[in-house]
This record gives sequence, structure tokens and C-alpha cells, in this order.
Amino acid sequence: MKKYISAFIIIALIITLPSSSTVRATTLGDLKKELAELEASYQAKEEQQQLTQQQINDTYAAIDETNRQINEIDTERTKLTEEIKQLNIEIASKEEEIKQIINFVQVSSGESAYLEYAFGAQSFTDFIYRVSVSEQLTTHNDELINEYNDLIDQNNQKKIELNEKEIALNTNQLELNKKLQSLGNSLNDVLDLKVSVEDEIKMQQEAIKTYESMGCSDDEDIKTCGLKYLPEATEFYRPIVNGYLTSEFGNRCFVLNGSWYCDFHYGVDLSTSEYHTNVYAAAPGVVAGIVYHGSCGGNQIFINHKIGNDTYTTHYAHLYSVNVKVGDVVTTNTVIGIMGGIPSETTWDACSTGQHLHFSISKGLYMKDYYSWTTFISNQLNPRNYVNLPSGLYNSFSGRTIEY
Repeated sequence: MKKYISAFIIIALIITLPSSSTVRATTLGDLKKELAELEASYQAKEEQQQLTQQQINDTYAAIDETNRQINEIDTERTKLTEEIKQLNIEIASKEEEIKQIINFVQVSSGESAYLEYAFGAQSFTDFIYRVSVSEQLTTHNDELINEYNDLIDQNNQKKIELNEKEIALNTNQLELNKKLQSLGNSLNDVLDLKVSVEDEIKMQQEAIKTYESMGCSDDEDIKTCGLKYLPEATEFYRPIVNGYLTSEFGNRCFVLNGSWYCDFHYGVDLSTSEYHTNVYAAAPGVVAGIVYHGSCGGNQIFINHKIGNDTYTTHYAHLYSVNVKVGDVVTTNTVIGIMGGIPSETTWDACSTGQHLHFSISKGLYMKDYYSWTTFISNQLNPRNYVNLPSGLYNSFSGRTIEY
């Protein structure tokens, strides 16, 4: 199951590039100018990525500081709790100590309980002394308890303030995490754009080399330049020898990495019970472009064809390996790559959950009639109308030309 072509649509819609929207190369010189513009756009995206990464680094630093403050508050709260606990023990101990001196401190029927202690004096002088001591101890006890209670109140208030500060810090941390996620999404968008632009740059560079190797000059029309090197063909073959169809061209819904997705599938998916099966060119042609380790689609090959008076481009995605290079002339017997799509093997390809080949056919020649994903997709055709395949899903076929 996969969703790579939708990612291409999104990427193409986000990027505003002269080569994709307003300008169409007619000569090799025009293509070189478009390549320069594409490279400039790539540089701008790279600078944007660096800026976003710096913002992410700053946000991580702010989160670390918030976490440090929260940890300090936890430590301080633990310390205060222990201090208050010890304070209560000291208060209880002091009260008991005073009670033992004056026996019991209370006022009953308007008389002080310490009178028993005072009247136990052996002389008048001792009596005066005991009364004075009892009054002092009672006053001291009251003052001590009031002092300790004030400390407890102060500490409780501090705990409230600490809790409020922790709530504020936690709120700040949540906001920072949201900002970090947003920046992360922005960075992912930039990285996706960077990969997409980078792939287009590489493919245009290879196309220019190919045109030059064919003897094309800068002022020569690339739509006709080198066309004589494109082999003639009469029909398309199935790109694998044995297998079955797992996904049709058109609207579909599927599960990818545990989530449901719905999209328009610009091709068909083919699979087989054989491991690392060969993938062949569907018709004689010339390799027009190659993507290596695409984040959504993996290794991919684009081949230009001439069938009768019409031109087409076939697209092969989720490949485990690539056996050809740009400019190679291929036949229906050429093994262009090995089927991939297995997540444990092609870990760079996030849009596949099992071995399969995405196969599509578009009208016109890639890197001749168009250079952008949007144009490529807009020219997609239903492969069923050009390649004989059994009706329905998971119905096996054998051989590459047997009709069903």
C-alpha cells in the first residue's frame, strides 16, 4: 500500500517554480536557463531549512530551560515539605516540654491551670518565682507557637506560589512543544521540497548531458533533438513476468502505517510471491530520469518511448535497486531494476508497506515535453488501456504478453 504520487502533487503545488508553471523550455539553452532557476530555488529552500533548524534549536533550548526550572521547583517543594514536617515535630515537642513544666496549660473557669504549680511553692519567694516562670513559659510558648504557625503559613503560601509557577511553566512547556511540532512540520515540508527540487535538478542535469551527448546544440529544439535515438515500438508489455494487480488506477482508500488514506492513484500496483523479482522495461525506449532513495516512492525510473506516432513515458517506483542509467537505450528484455517496497529493506521509502511495483504511463516524453511533477501527473493514463492485465485484483498473470 502506498501514497507517494499524492506527495508529489502536494510538493508540486507548494513549490512555485518558473520551470513548473510559467516557462516551458523549447531549446537546450532554455532548459539550461530553467536549470539555473531551479538551482536558485533549491538554494533558497536550503537557506529556509537552515533558518527553521535554528528556530528548532532555540526552541529546544527554551524547553530545556523550562524543564530545568520545573526540576528546581520539584526539589524546592520537596525541601519545603520536609522543613514543614520537621517544624511540626518541633512544635509538638516544644508544647510537650512546656506542659511538663507547668503540667498543663489551659484556662478553666477563669483560673489558670498553672496555679497548681505556683501554689506548690515551699516559700513565698519560691511562690513568686514559680508564678513568674510559669507566666514567662506560657508567654514564650504562645509566642513560639505563633511564630511557628506564621512560618507554616509562609511556607504554605510559598508552596501555593510554587504550584502556580509550575503551572505557568508547564503551560509554557506545552506551548513550546506545539511550536516545536509546528517548526518540525515546517522543516519536514522544507526537506520534502528540498528533496523534490534536488531530484528535479539531478534529472535535468542528466537530461542536459544526454542531449549534449546526442549532439544537440543550445539553440536546437529539445522536442525533436535526439528523437531519432528513440527506438520504435508497437506495444507495451507487462513489466514483470509473473504476478497480480493489487491496486487500480483511480480513486482508492487504503491503510498506511495504521492510518486510513484516500487519494487518486496515478498508476497500477503490481506484486508477486517471488522475492526480489526482475522489473523489465515495458517497451523499447531511452531512460529519461532516475530518482534514488526517494522518501516517498523509493528508487524510481522514467523511460521515454515511441509507440507508432505517439510518445509516452513509463514510470517504475518502489524499486529495490536500479540497473540502468540515464541515456541508456533499453528493450523489453532489459532488466531495469529489482522490485522493492519492503519497509525493512527500503527503509528510505516511507510510502510502502510491502513488496510491489508502482507502474504508470503518461502521455508525452519526460524531460522533453515537460519537466515538472504537475505536468507529469496531468498526462497520466490508465495503464489498463495500454497493457493487458487480468480483470480485478489479485488475479494472477503469467508471462508478459499472454492476453487475459
